[in-house]
Amino acid sequence: MQCAACHFENLPGLRTCARCASPLVLGSVAIAPPRASRLRLRTRLSRAWNGLGVPVPDLGWIVGAVRRLAPEPLPWAALACSVVPGLGQLRIRQWLAGALFLSAWTGLLIASVAVVGSGAGALWWWLAISVHASAVLHLFGSNLNYTGALTRLLFGLVAFVGLYLAAYRPLAGLVSRFAVVMPVGSLDAPFEAGTNDVLLIEGPWLRRGPLERGDLVFREVRPSRPGPVLVRAGHVVDRIVGIPRDVVVFHYGGLKVNGQVPQGRGRPLSDVTWPIDLEWQLGPDEFVVFPSRASQYLGAISGHENEVRGGLLDACRVARHEIVGRVFWRLRPWSRFGAVE
Repeated sequence: MQCAACHFENLPGLRTCARCASPLVLGSVAIAPPRASRLRLRTRLSRAWNGLGVPVPDLGWIVGAVRRLAPEPLPWAALACSVVPGLGQLRIRQWLAGALFLSAWTGLLIASVAVVGSGAGALWWWLAISVHASAVLHLFGSNLNYTGALTRLLFGLVAFVGLYLAAYRPLAGLVSRFAVVMPVGSLDAPFEAGTNDVLLIEGPWLRRGPLERGDLVFREVRPSRPGPVLVRAGHVVDRIVGIPRDVVVFHYGGLKVNGQVPQGRGRPLSDVTWPIDLEWQLGPDEFVVFPSRASQYLGAISGHENEVRGGLLDACRVARHEIVGRVFWRLRPWSRFGAVE
């Protein structure tokens, strides 16, 4: 009989091992395997997964790949500090590398903000994310020496995409809640602006009370159904002529709001000379935004007068949700930097 402790072959009939004196009675050996507690989270998740009838995937290769990727201890505290690139290197006293990463990242962010709204600004933004990913990869140090070139390339790509999705994209979304940057080159802006101008538009968290007559607004234009008035889809910048509850009358080029001729900032940015009568009685959440040039978002205008009238009434009546916000600042060119009136 073989001893379960030292595997010595004993003569039959012995009750203890001749070598190690261990008991040879099978009743003293626990043959029932230990069972997992029903209260353990892992047990509950396994049972829930099995109840779905889906085969349990073998994740051993993932654990092995992670262990092969990082056979040496990782500087977790330094990695946590790398929310700002370079701080992780400074924590583990790699002063030169930390200073280089931090200064390069800061410089690229400043450059992207300085030329925001242009192709160069987007390029500096992506380069700043690349520097951030490089700083994270640098902290893995000699661990990456255990891998091939393709694995290092894929690891760098994962770090880049992970940083963009987890940090930079949410940050850009948060900033857009305060202000939206809009290059004029993508608009047909009627006011005095060049194609290289960049405007700052208030976001939903920066709105200064209700919209008023004369406010310069950035709005979304939805395409109309086929008809006598063709409305082009896109975004435009123009002034508000009428606000909720106003009565706006347009008579062959003459404009009146509540019986008064608007003056100053209350007028459209340029005169519109449509040979037609129009009248709007605005509801509680409606505005009249005149196209300062008919070509701004109106295409072909043809057909019976009544049909044209209905098309123009719909084109100039704007719901509140179609207005993104006021245009309040010009970022570029630097010679005209400042508030937009």
